[in-house]
Amino acid sequence: MEHDRIKRLRLIPLLFLLPSLLLVIQMSAKTHSAYEGHHSIERDKIDDLLLRCAPLPDWKKLDKGGFSISREHMEYVGGSKATVPLYAELERQCFDNSGEEKAPFDTKYTYNSFSSLIYTYAGKTEDDADFLTYNEKHILFEKGVPADSAEKAEKAGLELVTEPIAYDGLVFFTHRDNPVESLTLKQIQDIYSGKITNWKDVGGNDEKIVAYQRSEGSEEQWTMDTKVMGFVKMTEPEESYMEGSTRFVGEYVNKVNSLGYTSGACFQRLYASEDIKKLKIDGTEPSEDTFRSGAYPIVDTYYVITVRGDDSISQDLRRYILSDRGQQLVRMAGLCPVKEVR
Repeated sequence: MEHDRIKRLRLIPLLFLLPSLLLVIQMSAKTHSAYEGHHSIERDKIDDLLLRCAPLPDWKKLDKGGFSISREHMEYVGGSKATVPLYAELERQCFDNSGEEKAPFDTKYTYNSFSSLIYTYAGKTEDDADFLTYNEKHILFEKGVPADSAEKAEKAGLELVTEPIAYDGLVFFTHRDNPVESLTLKQIQDIYSGKITNWKDVGGNDEKIVAYQRSEGSEEQWTMDTKVMGFVKMTEPEESYMEGSTRFVGEYVNKVNSLGYTSGACFQRLYASEDIKKLKIDGTEPSEDTFRSGAYPIVDTYYVITVRGDDSISQDLRRYILSDRGQQLVRMAGLCPVKEVR
C-alpha cells in the first residue's frame, strides 16, 4: 500500500508538466509549418560566391599585353570575399575559360590572407594562434589593411605597400515604376531604422516601403552598417527565414514599393534589368565617374597589397593590375578602375 502511494505521488509533477509539454509540441509543429511555408522565400543571392563572381553579360577576352601568370603563382594571390570577382576575372582572362561558365573558386584565396602574407615573409609570429594554418601568399587584393594586421607586420619588420586599384559603391535600387528618383543618406537611415515606413514621406506613392536587407557578414551589409547607418540599429529584415539555428535573409523581390541595395559589381551581375532602376543618393547618380571623383557618398576602395622589397612574381601582377590593360580587367570584373580607361 505504501509503495503504491509513493508511485502515485511521483506522478503528480508529471501531471503539472503535461500541459507545458503539449504546448511545446504544438509550438514546434507551428514553427515547422511556418518554416515549410518560408521555402517560397528565395535566399539572398549575394550569399552565393559563384554568382558574385560570374562573368558579366558583356564579357569578352581582353588583350593582356603579354602578361601571364601560372596556376602555381595564382595560389600566391590572396584577398577578401569582396575581391573575389577580381580574382575570378583574373582566372578567366589568364586561362582557358570561355566566360560562359562560372569561374572556379579556390577557398584558399580568402582564408587567413593577411596572416599568410606575413607568415610567408617573416614566419610564425608570437601573436599567431597555434591552430592557424597558412598558405603561401605574396600579393593581396583587399579593402585596406586592418589595424591588427598592420601592427603584426610592423612587429615582424615588414612594410606593407598598399596601392588603390578599384572602387565600388553601395547602390540602392527600386522598381522602374516607382516615381522616387533620389534619396538622401538621412532618409535611408530613417527607412532602415523604422522611422520612415511609407514612400509618400520621401516623395513617392502612398505605399508601405518594403526595405530589403543583406545577410549579416556580407560585405554589402558591413558597408551599410558602417558607412550608411553609422551602426544605428536596423529594423528586422523585411523577409527572412530560419534554417536550423541560422536566420537567412530573403532575396530582393522587385515590386513598385520595394527598396534594395548591393554593391555595384553585384548589381551588374544580378539586377541589371529594364524593370529595375538605380536611385541617386544625395542627388548623385552611382557611376564610374562619381565613384572615382568621390562625389558619390558610399564608396569603398580596393587595394593591391605587397611587401616592400619583394621581387617575386607578385610584382609582375602588381604592375599589370595597375596598368591600363590591368585596369580594363578590373572593369571586366564589375569594379570601377581607378584610372580612366576605355
